[in-house]
Amino acid sequence: MDESALRIFVASLEASRSPLHWWLEFWTFLVVAGVALEVVFVVWEYVEELHDFNRGIIHPPERPGRLLFALGLLGAALVASGVAGELYAESKIETVETRIRKANDELFSLLSTEASNAAASAKTAHDEADTVKKEADAIRSQIQPRSYTPAEVEAIDKSCKPYAGTAVRLRSQPYDVEGAIFGTYLGQTLRGEKCHLIVDTSGVGNNFIQNLPMFMDVHVTGPPESKAFIDSLARALTTPRVKAMADMGRPGIPIDILVGAKRLSAPE
Repeated sequence: MDESALRIFVASLEASRSPLHWWLEFWTFLVVAGVALEVVFVVWEYVEELHDFNRGIIHPPERPGRLLFALGLLGAALVASGVAGELYAESKIETVETRIRKANDELFSLLSTEASNAAASAKTAHDEADTVKKEADAIRSQIQPRSYTPAEVEAIDKSCKPYAGTAVRLRSQPYDVEGAIFGTYLGQTLRGEKCHLIVDTSGVGNNFIQNLPMFMDVHVTGPPESKAFIDSLARALTTPRVKAMADMGRPGIPIDILVGAKRLSAPE
């Protein structure tokens, strides 16, 4: 039985209990009336006996009074029927109240179960919302352009400072919007007053470059004679969010910083 049916059932039991209380009061009234008639009967008998005593003359017994007999019999009948009616009404009321208690217990149990289920559902929904939020935050962090913290920029400046004035070329892959944004940001960082490299960014965001293969992460390439600078710069550019690798080429080639596609997960 569901909640609405239980509430209707309890309401119907409550309604059926009201007439029973009226009948209980009626049978109680009959008992009171019967006891009152018996009191009248007792007082009447006492008055007659007192009258005979005061008269002091022995006389033949009088004919029993029919009215007195009727009053005594009616009082006894009212008391007996009233007590029987009270017992019957009380038993019916007790039955109804027992059914009401059972229905209320079932309703309480049902409401407790529903409340428990609602709490569990709310917790599940909250957990799912937290999971969705974490996933959204993870996706948001993955699609955000790469960047460096102030401490990481300071480490880059420190690695570049001994090589101030060194010329490098920055290039990004065609049609890679995130790579172009990160390449522009990286160029501004390397041109800074503390790093002070000479950076050519004409290859950043250039969709007409055809000689760059598809690759991931950042690659710092150059001639063997610039190995110290290339290794130092690659180490400084590597962070938990950016992976940079040093690649040595043939002698005499320019130093290139090639910005590849961003990984959707943190670099290993």
